[in-house]
Amino acid sequence: MPANKYALIRYRVIDRCVGNKYRPYPDIERIQEKCEEALGKTVSRSTIEKDMNAMKNDGALGYEAPIAYSKEYRGYYYTEPDYSIQDVPLSDEEIDAIKIAANTLSTFRDSGPFKQYSSAIDKILDRVEISSSAPEIELEELIQFETVPTMKGNEHLSTLFGAAREHKTVEFDYGSYRKSGSKKRKVDPYLLKEYRNRWYLIGWSHDKQKVIIYGLDRMEKLSLTKLDFVSDPDFDSDVYFKYSIGITANDGQSPQDVEVRVDNLLAKYLQSQPVHHSQELTETKEGFLLKLKVIDTYELREKLLGYGNQVEVLKPASLRAEIKDQLQKTFKKYAK
Repeated sequence: MPANKYALIRYRVIDRCVGNKYRPYPDIERIQEKCEEALGKTVSRSTIEKDMNAMKNDGALGYEAPIAYSKEYRGYYYTEPDYSIQDVPLSDEEIDAIKIAANTLSTFRDSGPFKQYSSAIDKILDRVEISSSAPEIELEELIQFETVPTMKGNEHLSTLFGAAREHKTVEFDYGSYRKSGSKKRKVDPYLLKEYRNRWYLIGWSHDKQKVIIYGLDRMEKLSLTKLDFVSDPDFDSDVYFKYSIGITANDGQSPQDVEVRVDNLLAKYLQSQPVHHSQELTETKEGFLLKLKVIDTYELREKLLGYGNQVEVLKPASLRAEIKDQLQKTFKKYAK
């Protein structure tokens, strides 16, 4: 935990102690004790005194805290009774909500463009850790977040983010999972999109003369060029992915009406977490009927195959035949 983070926590603790109307005029020993409880380490008297001086006089902090010492009560108080460095009072419920959001955000703190905001994320986490008046229970004891592994290619995020913002063309070597080797690509970066913990670049390919999706994990030797670009006014990311499940987008394909029979258990899951915004789920005599309006993509087939015997693809015939073929191939592997 860096020094500035310790100081931020101490400032908040001092503010709570000095502004506590139910136990006013805390002496320096009480403030010191509370700071040590919050940090889990020893804090010197001189550090507390320097902190209070900084809260009063440090223009960079901007607190201008009206802290004064009462000789009569032998403790500290605010000359402005309603003052607090916490400009926006929060309820315990609001603090809990911010804790959850901040911890979710913290999973990206070390990824590319988010690194520059890691200090801000730390400040949010520090603030909510000591703002609650409720008994402290570690968030990790009650809520467990998915651990996001560091994926190859995340190191390109910052460069691509900056290039997209500044409208600068980029160059990189791009490899294929199907073929060995790589090819040089020149791309105008339009959009960064995350899917299943992997990052993708959507941009205008100078070689293909159309919008292409690139996986960051397959990029090497990424560099900025001196070329400026103007985005295609016809490109709309919302429209581009409107009929997609996953990262594969509409590349001239027309969306299809997909119908799938699902069992009762899966239907309940789909009701709580739809697979696509076009989803319609209706109950029939044979069970539940799932309707989607999507393009036929690898991710769609992967999802349907993942449901196993809980689903039966009815329409279109081409998708039904593809799923059937894949299941037959899988059966042959297990039939040996």
